[in-house]
Amino acid sequence: MKSNVTKTILIAWSIVSLIYIIYITWTDFKAKEEAQAYQAGAINAIDQIIKQSSGGCQTFTVHDESNQVQLVNAQCLPQQSQTQAPEQSVKK
Repeated sequence: MKSNVTKTILIAWSIVSLIYIIYITWTDFKAKEEAQAYQAGAINAIDQIIKQSSGGCQTFTVHDESNQVQLVNAQCLPQQSQTQAPEQSVKK
């Protein structure tokens, strides 16, 4: 009788442990997949911005759900002379 209870507890513990290990493995896999997808999306967005800015001196729009900005390649902007120091604003 005691042997059957011990076997039942051991089997139940093994099943619960196996389910827990599978759950942990699955959540780790999902987290890594999400991180890779995020990284790929960020790289893709940066590549698109670089391509758009390399197409001359035309402005282009970058936006998300609520914000929008106009960008232009910085090489198209007038360059300051090296001898002229940029103005600095000082708050008092």
